[in-house]
Amino acid sequence: MRNNNLIKAIEKTTKIGGIKISVSLPLLKKIIDKELLLKQQYQLFEKQAREEEYPNIANVFQAFQKGLNIIIRNHKRAIRKEDISEAEHSEKDLKSLVKSTRENIEKSKLDLSAQYIKEYKEAIKKIKNTLTEESYRIEDDVVIYSLQWGQGVKKSHVKVLKLVQKYLKKELKFEPINLDYTNPYVCEVCGHLIFGKPKRLCPVCDNPPEFFDSLENNIKKEPVEQEVS
Repeated sequence: MRNNNLIKAIEKTTKIGGIKISVSLPLLKKIIDKELLLKQQYQLFEKQAREEEYPNIANVFQAFQKGLNIIIRNHKRAIRKEDISEAEHSEKDLKSLVKSTRENIEKSKLDLSAQYIKEYKEAIKKIKNTLTEESYRIEDDVVIYSLQWGQGVKKSHVKVLKLVQKYLKKELKFEPINLDYTNPYVCEVCGHLIFGKPKRLCPVCDNPPEFFDSLENNIKKEPVEQEVS
């Protein structure tokens, strides 16, 4: 599995030390800073959704935050900078980004599609373009795997946000009867999000279902709303 390759790469990197500072380090630092900002936005979007009585949409933003924590952790490990300082963002500036839940969902979807996923793609391309047979080192794989996983998780978040919008347009509070959106599961390896108990390998990092962690115990249960036919 891809995870085994990453673990081996991390172990070897630890022994030989160092990565290509001129390329990988600044790229990952920039991405980490943006992910931290996004996590803070999601915290406020979650709060707004609860205030508007969309508990299950709030659960989605909560699950997104956990996924981002895992993505950030992987990036820090990839560049062996787990103690990297986190940029501080003004609470006033962050609150100015919060609108209605419908607007917050649209902003999140557009930001992920136009900015974050594109930036991951460009970072992966830039690192690969700098590699030659002579310059390649195993730690380059660590950085690329971390970026690919982050990109995969972001794409899954866009799909979830599109589903949220679909049900909001039907004037539902996001509770389709065929899925349990009160019980998100997040892959502890890559941050991928699914709903309901996992039964298959993670589609992003190929790890088995037992690597998924349920957020159920951290989520306040609300009455379930069903679509009336």
